[in-house]
Amino acid sequence: MINTNKEIAEIFYDIKKLLDIKGDSLFRIRAYEKAGKILENLPEDVKKIYKEKKLKGLKEISGIGISSAKKIEEYIKKERLEAVSDASELEKYCKEAIDENPKAV
Repeated sequence: MINTNKEIAEIFYDIKKLLDIKGDSLFRIRAYEKAGKILENLPEDVKKIYKEKKLKGLKEISGIGISSAKKIEEYIKKERLEAVSDASELEKYCKEAIDENPKAV
């Protein structure tokens, strides 16, 4: 059985790492890390929460903000996140992060 919570948590951790390399705001970096930890430890499957209450249910998860909730919703609906699913887009994002902060890698 696929663990949706873990899948999304891993994506959030990957985004966190890219933002960290890019030197993005500490607030955004910590928000992705926090959301990942919350999803990993959430006893209920986010797909079930979404099926029952849609975006409202995701926003009700303690510690999950609107931005993270919308990304979770996108993943549930499309089984991917636009920001990280397109290899060329991800490559472009990684290149920008390295170009902006080459000492971080």
